[in-house]
Amino acid sequence: MVVRRIQSGEGQAFWRKSRSAARDIAPQTASNPTLRLGFSGRRTPAVEYRIAQSRLEYQQAFRLVYRNYRRANLIPNNEFGFRVTQHQLLPTSRVFVAVLRNAIQHEVLSTISLISDGVHGLPSDICYQPELNMLRNSGCRIAEVSCLAFAPSRASQFGVPSFRSVFMQLIRLLAHYARASGIDTLVIATHPRHHRFYRRTMGFQQFGGETIYPSVEYKPVVASYLKFQNARRARRMFYEAIFGGPDVPDWQLRSDPISHTDYEYFSVGMSQHALPLPLLVAPYVNERIVENVARQNGIR
Repeated sequence: MVVRRIQSGEGQAFWRKSRSAARDIAPQTASNPTLRLGFSGRRTPAVEYRIAQSRLEYQQAFRLVYRNYRRANLIPNNEFGFRVTQHQLLPTSRVFVAVLRNAIQHEVLSTISLISDGVHGLPSDICYQPELNMLRNSGCRIAEVSCLAFAPSRASQFGVPSFRSVFMQLIRLLAHYARASGIDTLVIATHPRHHRFYRRTMGFQQFGGETIYPSVEYKPVVASYLKFQNARRARRMFYEAIFGGPDVPDWQLRSDPISHTDYEYFSVGMSQHALPLPLLVAPYVNERIVENVARQNGIR
């Protein structure tokens, strides 16, 4: 496999500015669709970036989130050892994973989830529904990015690139999926000290004031949003790094919703703070997103 550098000058600059970013990216091909990251010129294990499909991948992703959140005192202990929310199990949600895969390992090293807006709204509606409704009323097609987790000890053990490089590849896949599904605006709810990273690196803009979030032990959060078209203007390097270079193949963006049996399996471990999912009423339900997600995945 021939490794090449990203051709976009702005894309190169973005990766250089990220101190932990990978130095080389191999293009996707029909014979090898995996994005392989090189670090400091050393050969590293294959890391595949994809939408979770198997129970094993879901299980490893939810357990990784659980370990990360427990370490940060964001959730209480539970007997199941995984952290999953009701919104993550909706048919319009997707769980993205970075999987270490070689002869002896098949392990989720990082994960992030995308919850598309729909009849049950978004997780942040519990704190920011008026602000989210303003985005909906303005015509934005929104989805929430949630449940980011990383296994640094496992990554370093197998010579995998840094968190930031893995994170950027997951965000790239997530953003391509979102755009293909008709979503044009991403929403996040983060701890105030993390907001600066998302604002300066990606161009997220805060909306609403700081508040407390029930599902993370009432820790403080701020909500932010990113319109893809704004990122193209205000964060050109980030936009080029995400949407520049080779496109993600359509087949890699197609996926099935979590199965009914897996839904039943994981629903027993939902957060203690889980509340009945709200039903949003028109005009706050953007049916176009629901239809686009269904069409993207062959659901009629």
